[in-house]
Amino acid sequence: MLSQAKIRFINQLSRKKIRQDQGCFIVEGNKGVREGLEEGLTAKELYVTDQSSLTFSDAQVITEKEMKMISQLTTPSDTLAVFHFPEIKDWKTSDWVLALDEIQDPGNLGTIIRTADWFGFKHILCGQGTVDPFHPKVVQATMGSYARIQCHLIDLEVCLQQQERTIVGADLEGVPLENYEVPTKGVLVIGNEGKGLSSNVEKLLNAKVTIERGEGSKAESLNAAISTAIILHTISNRLSSQN
Repeated sequence: MLSQAKIRFINQLSRKKIRQDQGCFIVEGNKGVREGLEEGLTAKELYVTDQSSLTFSDAQVITEKEMKMISQLTTPSDTLAVFHFPEIKDWKTSDWVLALDEIQDPGNLGTIIRTADWFGFKHILCGQGTVDPFHPKVVQATMGSYARIQCHLIDLEVCLQQQERTIVGADLEGVPLENYEVPTKGVLVIGNEGKGLSSNVEKLLNAKVTIERGEGSKAESLNAAISTAIILHTISNRLSSQN
């Protein structure tokens, strides 16, 4: 049986400050928890409503009512884990990294993390104003990719000022993506969903790229996560052809 103190502790992990103070975060769902364990993350606590749903010797079996009390989901799953933050690895050895300038929607960030995982980009630089990558809704949207992608909370402007890589920003006024010559090393910067790139970050770009509209399109813009996917796909393909 879960104590009130334990229920309160897990619920408090929905807040960024508590996650940072405690050094841990919540993952819900059998798939997400499995992927965390398989990637070597350390589980502080693990709860299941059905012991057969997950092979984990230290799992505590709780009732569905108790799971609902600690779940952040409208429809709770049968598995919930509290993981310690992963060990942060150095991103500076990577040829290409993704940087986010005030991405605020948890669903967008989760999808971006999942997309980066698909195309083999292992590190994401999260500037100020970007939603916490360990927010429960972000983790849920990654579909397990949270366990393989390193998200670094940084001062984006300072970080870009120190870069020797080519800094490329996604922008409607940029060079058509199909005409852009992809360098061997770079930073791709994706701006805010509504405002785009901030002025201070824009000043630090070496280049801008845009995804051309189809003929007759009147759409104002693409979703940030979709734009990221298209550009990462292009970069990945071009880098592969260079090898």
